Amino acid sequence: LNQGYVYLETVNVKIGKKTMPLVMQLLNPTFSKKVKIYHDPYAKETASIGIGPAKVGGIAKSYFIMLEDDSAAYKIEKKKYKDEFKLLWKKCDKLSNTAEINWKEFTNHIIEYTDCQ
Repeated sequence: LNQGYVYLETVNVKIGKKTMPLVMQLLNPTFSKKVKIYHDPYAKETASIGIGPAKVGGIAKSYFIMLEDDSAAYKIEKKKYKDEFKLLWKKCDKLSNTAEINWKEFTNHIIEYTDCQ
């Protein structure tokens, strides 16, 4: 994994009202005991600056997420993140009481949730 390999796994994914098994790319394989983040192949990106093939900035606007007690992964989107924040991280008091709810901090929220006792 540290050499750039991609980790794929079959997981139940909820899309709309249907749940189906799909092969998904796990983005956090080395720290995925409490929360698993999967790549959304259809996700749009935030604005970025690029010259030719080089591009700077731009983060995905959605991912699929599966917490430790969930039976299926589901989509989490940038535009709904503030509304779903407290429900998503409710098991971690440190996160549920945070004032900084920003999509750019999503990665840090995952790490804090993983470290939460």
